[in-house]
Amino acid sequence: MNWRDEAAPKMNKETQVKNFIKNELMNYYFYLERRIECEETVKMYEEMCNDPSVGSSLAKMPEPSQMGLSPQERIVYNKADAESNLMYYEFKLETLDSWMNVLTEAQHDTVKVYVMKYQCEDIEQAASELNYQIDTVNKNTRRAIKRIYSNMKKIC
Repeated sequence: MNWRDEAAPKMNKETQVKNFIKNELMNYYFYLERRIECEETVKMYEEMCNDPSVGSSLAKMPEPSQMGLSPQERIVYNKADAESNLMYYEFKLETLDSWMNVLTEAQHDTVKVYVMKYQCEDIEQAASELNYQIDTVNKNTRRAIKRIYSNMKKIC
């Protein structure tokens, strides 16, 4: 099966975008963790560039795409790659922060706890933590996603 040959079925675009919003909000802590990892990797490569090792007892074969490059050049390319990844995750987090900034306080709190923290799975625990009824958590989540969607439509 080749995805290039597939014809996209008729789907409700609004529902697809709202599902995308919800999934991206659920990825918040994943993006945050990846950003921290990328920062550490960039810092490690900066230290390697500033204080290159003289030698090592372990020989590591370079990756095929980096054959013919000196160790210093590989470090520079790896650092650039890590910086690119860091910029990507910072962009994702900034986007999610801008989405969260359009929400009311109740919607913001609900999304942060129920969607981001509990990944839309433990509504009873989220409701308890927020001191809300389960129905209120559901309503606030739907309204928050609708509000983000509405603001996205205005921008695009």
